[in-house]
Amino acid sequence: MQNTKKRMVRAAKLDALAIGAVAIAIYALCVQVDAFDHLVELSQEHEAWEFDEIFATLMILPVAITAFAVRRLKDALRELKNRVEAERIANDLALRDPLTRLYNRRGFSRLAYEAATAGKQSPFLLALIDLNRFKAVNDLRGHAVGDQLLIAVAARLSELGPPDATVARLGGDEFIMLIPEIRTEVEERKALEMISTSFGQPFRLGQHVVRVGASIGARWVCENWTNVDILLSQADTALYKCKSKLTNEFITFRTSTEQRRLDSSSLAEQLQHAASGPNISPHYQPLVCLKTGKNLGFEVLARWRLDDGFLRMPDEFIGIAENNGIINELFFNILRQASREISSCPEQYSLSLNLSATQFEEDSLVKNIVTVLAEAGISPERLVIEMTENAITSQIDSATKLIHELNCADIKVAVDNFGVGLSSMKILSDFDIQIIKIDRSLVHMLKSNENQQKVVRSITSMAHNLGLKVVVEGIEDIGTADWISELGCDIGQGFYFGRPSDSAKGGSHQVSIAA
Repeated sequence: MQNTKKRMVRAAKLDALAIGAVAIAIYALCVQVDAFDHLVELSQEHEAWEFDEIFATLMILPVAITAFAVRRLKDALRELKNRVEAERIANDLALRDPLTRLYNRRGFSRLAYEAATAGKQSPFLLALIDLNRFKAVNDLRGHAVGDQLLIAVAARLSELGPPDATVARLGGDEFIMLIPEIRTEVEERKALEMISTSFGQPFRLGQHVVRVGASIGARWVCENWTNVDILLSQADTALYKCKSKLTNEFITFRTSTEQRRLDSSSLAEQLQHAASGPNISPHYQPLVCLKTGKNLGFEVLARWRLDDGFLRMPDEFIGIAENNGIINELFFNILRQASREISSCPEQYSLSLNLSATQFEEDSLVKNIVTVLAEAGISPERLVIEMTENAITSQIDSATKLIHELNCADIKVAVDNFGVGLSSMKILSDFDIQIIKIDRSLVHMLKSNENQQKVVRSITSMAHNLGLKVVVEGIEDIGTADWISELGCDIGQGFYFGRPSDSAKGGSHQVSIAA
């Protein structure tokens, strides 16, 4: 309606300019031809025609017309104002709930659409609120009290959030809040707790005191959206789950991507506290001589025991530790514990530990490793540091420097997952390593795959020619162990020889291997 008024004012101005231009043109023409002198002469020559009375009337007529136009203009503006007000009231009735005077579903959808399209820049929270036991209040106290309760709930919710929060009644006993500038999960939870806690206080409705709870289904929006109905549907899904518990709680809808991100964030926070503590512990898997069946040492594998007793495997948290800059702290925690454990084992037992590629450029890494070994009373020669092919080839300069420093400290270097990368041969020729670990994928079908047998035999022969030891991973039965032994490999590792154990003392037995 404001646009209509502007258009009318603009049209009136254009009309006034046009009329003024025509009047000026006529005036200029009259001056040019001395029109007034001709009119005087005409009036004197034809007095009987009473031209002077006609001219007087014409001079008075514009004044009368102007007065009439001004009055009609006032009437038109008054009518326009009434129409604007009527339209505003009609629009308000269409977008507002008549009982609570909050926005209704239609009005809220408009506001939510504007917020959702800018969700990435201005994250917000949608909280869908459904009253618990409202039907009982209606049945016991009557609909009048029920209406008073809805009005009181609307007032309480409106007072909760920040000034730019929006509260709406979607229908029945269902409300919704849009709270802007919710940028973290912590802020989200605080906002939902605030709403839930507000229903802990009773509602005083005249002579009646009424208590109702609320189930809350939420959707945190931190990306741009154009479909508000989907967001409302997701919040409704969370609300349904919440109501099924029959308690006054809140649940936030998470997409699978968001849930994985939040799970990872939660794990990272827990891992930050656990990285240097006893909940991160070493497990030991035996490394067995394939000729004698004797145990030669252990590969140390990290395990994370949560407070609830659940044990997490390395692939569940090593990546998180790398991404959050705590892998070095975790590595040295494992090394210290394993060094103390292995110090009480026979001296021929070695200790093999994986090094992350993110640690290659750590300052004083080798010096700190040697210090830990010295504190445990272990010779550096008993330690083997494992690096994957991909880690070495992706950081050739830092890997070259690190391997040189490890060799100078008498610490052996093993290439893990050997044979699966594209640079296996280059690593053997360019780096001063002592051990290769053939990847388990090359022994999976060894007994029935002649090509795999040839590959393993060739790798082993080449390694021996270079003076390297060969370790084979993934040996799970005696048949595979026999084949690996016949192919000339030196050391075996896998479930057949022993599963990872929390103690190195349990892996000192001898395994039987066919000659």
